[in-house]
Amino acid sequence: CEDEKIKNSAIIENNIDIFIDDRLDVIENLCGKIPKPILFDNYKLFEQKKIYSMSKFCVVNSFKELNKEIRKYEKVRIL
Repeated sequence: CEDEKIKNSAIIENNIDIFIDDRLDVIENLCGKIPKPILFDNYKLFEQKKIYSMSKFCVVNSFKELNKEIRKYEKVRIL
């Protein structure tokens, strides 16, 4: 996408349930607009409190954690 507004609109308009990004601002902008925004934080900046947010979203530090969160979401959705 050419810019953030276009990307966010495309995500929302296409009913994307899960979106993963490594940028906090992108995830914060999607909070409350999609079911499962996920911050991929492989440097553990969020955990170390080097970055923070007042928004609620999932934070993962590895692809293993990401896979676990996606599977957990799929299970809840099926029920």
